[in-house]
Amino acid sequence: MEPIEIIAQTFGIVGMLFAFVSFQAKKNSWFFILQALCAVMFAVNYGLIGAVSGTLFNLAGIARGVLFQNSDRKLWKLFVVEILFLVCITVSLVFYTEGALQITLSLLTYAALATGTYVMWTGSGKNIRYVQLFFVSPAWLVYNIVNFTIGGILCESFNMISAIVSFIRYGKDGFEK
Repeated sequence: MEPIEIIAQTFGIVGMLFAFVSFQAKKNSWFFILQALCAVMFAVNYGLIGAVSGTLFNLAGIARGVLFQNSDRKLWKLFVVEILFLVCITVSLVFYTEGALQITLSLLTYAALATGTYVMWTGSGKNIRYVQLFFVSPAWLVYNIVNFTIGGILCESFNMISAIVSFIRYGKDGFEK
């Protein structure tokens, strides 16, 4: 493995740690702060391995974490983040030359992010974890396998496990509404 690949994978592993800890946060504000830090690490990870949409989506994810970290659910925040993701998918599709698989994966992760972002905006800790477990993480897991980011693969595997653990710890209704 080349030094740049080792550095890239290291950023992904640190991002994975932030993501894992975020699902153990009982308060949504800490969840979003940790998710923003995770997005910083993965933006660098994907950038270094040349995964265009992953890089762009995580840059927008930083904004999502910052905007959503306080509990006011202003509609403009949702629109800003969803527009950022729409811009990201448009830009990444323009730059993809690797074929149909990468385009399909980018569209899948975009759909997962758009759905996950809406659920995050609603503030339902239970729904955030359900959508993460059954849609967001599986979509990103496939993306990460194809683009081979160790931190990303581990992250989404651990995210699903962490969501399950949080349900065990807090029950279905033990989260902020």
